[in-house]
Amino acid sequence: MSITTLEKYLKSYQDILKEYSLSIQRNKGYLIIEGDEIYKRQLIKNLIINETQGSFINIESFSPYFDNVELSKTKSFLEKTIQEHDYTIDRVYENTLTVSLSVALYRMQTHHYIDSEIIYQSTEDSIEFKIATKILEYYKGKYNLTPTTNDIQYISSLIVGQIKPKHSLEQTKSLINQDFINHIHNLLNDAFKHYMLDIDFSENIYSFSMHVDGLIKRSKAMQPAYNYAVKSLKADHPFIYEVAVYIANNIAD
Repeated sequence: MSITTLEKYLKSYQDILKEYSLSIQRNKGYLIIEGDEIYKRQLIKNLIINETQGSFINIESFSPYFDNVELSKTKSFLEKTIQEHDYTIDRVYENTLTVSLSVALYRMQTHHYIDSEIIYQSTEDSIEFKIATKILEYYKGKYNLTPTTNDIQYISSLIVGQIKPKHSLEQTKSLINQDFINHIHNLLNDAFKHYMLDIDFSENIYSFSMHVDGLIKRSKAMQPAYNYAVKSLKADHPFIYEVAVYIANNIAD
């Protein structure tokens, strides 16, 4: 391959990298991807998910991307650690979280740690921070890692908004501010009135508020959840999709 052809290929990749605030640099005969480690991990995760088309039915389908990370064991350990803290994780989020964690472990094994402050900061007494600490304590010994506080915060940001308490509804109501629930209640009322829908959502308002709370936290942490089960929603249920877009825009505002 000629240098001109290689440069043409590299130029075509710059647009992809730019989306993650990354760039290709040449230095003494080497090609280097410059930018924050956080964005490199996001790029790797998204490339893997896109390339596999989110085939989350079997976590082992992602194994070719991780030479030194046992995905099934990582998934089991993750689930066990979350349960030990009296929390649970929905199946739709579990494999995504396992892949995100595996990318982080893969990078740390080659001494690539987070050297910039995480946008979404968890308090040390938060459940996601405790779970992240437990996870990194285990893998620190297993893979001889030296994670920083920023790395703990990063793992926390992967977890936030993706887990929920095991306890009954009444026991978990203290986790969400009543003002927030009232705000979501008004938002739904507005949406259903706009579309002339008569829906009694009183029994579902708390669980829906928990869902929206998690969605907002994931957005702030720049950790979207992938649910390929709803890929066809727009085509199969266009009216539901339209109402959802209306609600989502109000949540965004």
